[in-house]
Amino acid sequence: MSADLPHPELKARTADALHQYLPVTGPAALDALPRSLQATPEAAGATTDFGLYIYAPHSAHVATHHLHPERLDQAFAALAAITPYFSAEDTVRAFLNTHPGRTLAADWAGAADHRVRRVASEATRPHLPCPSAPIWPSTPPIR
Repeated sequence: MSADLPHPELKARTADALHQYLPVTGPAALDALPRSLQATPEAAGATTDFGLYIYAPHSAHVATHHLHPERLDQAFAALAAITPYFSAEDTVRAFLNTHPGRTLAADWAGAADHRVRRVASEATRPHLPCPSAPIWPSTPPIR
């Protein structure tokens, strides 16, 4: 029975659907995603610092479709805008694994929003409670 179900996880499926139905692609999509958010996370209904899971596909879309070196700064800006709505800690790992130097140079640690600063610290941890894959796989887990 479950073999008939699609294999990608929900976040990946919804990120793909978001990509399919966005009226724009490429750099224009990186501008459209943050503009699609409510005025504030609180206005969207977020009651915790980690936000609402319904916004997870936004950052997953950025990591899946915008890892291009020429768009990294724009992708980082989009993730900084999205992460207060749903934490992008896990999503940033795709950028750390693909473009570690440029990703580590992004100024998330200096952001005014504490949720964006958290991305700088938490995304760089070798292991998170539920990441898609650890960064720097040869790093032993911290116990």
